[in-house]
Amino acid sequence: MLAKIVRAKMTPIGLDMGETALRGAQLRRGQSGFTITALTQVDRVLPAGGSPEPFEQALRRLFSQSAFKGRSVITALNPPEVEFHVLDVPQAALQGGENADKVIHWEIGRLTSLSAEQVETRHWLLPSRPGGTANAIGVSARRDAVMGLLGMCNRGRLHCSCVDTGATALHRFGRLLR
Repeated sequence: MLAKIVRAKMTPIGLDMGETALRGAQLRRGQSGFTITALTQVDRVLPAGGSPEPFEQALRRLFSQSAFKGRSVITALNPPEVEFHVLDVPQAALQGGENADKVIHWEIGRLTSLSAEQVETRHWLLPSRPGGTANAIGVSARRDAVMGLLGMCNRGRLHCSCVDTGATALHRFGRLLR
């Protein structure tokens, strides 16, 4: 996913959908690196004693007050919807292609507080080091939370190109600006 962002002139809109506010940021790639071209925040209206306005309504206000280009977004989940897991996966399992994904999904499902059927999982390999046993990081996200984010984006007429975790999204954002 990062390779697609680096090649594009305009990045997808980074969208943070919090309980009290929505924030969006978009970058442009130029000769000297990335620059922020749009940065907007809208607070969700909270009537006295009532519930906050629906996300879709706040999304419309966010986009009407911004200079964003396009409708492609990247959004993120944070704990408790996501959990990170340090993994020690047998090397033979890592060589198995699609089977490696299944083995790691099973292992993350064993470690997470939810059943394997209730979570989406992804992983990335760690560099090998002498004496180290951990060789992968796994992340699990509640499937209903992922689907809820995708549904909000769809109802807001946005194309969600990626659901990330807050921690890894901030890391990628910082690397692009560096």
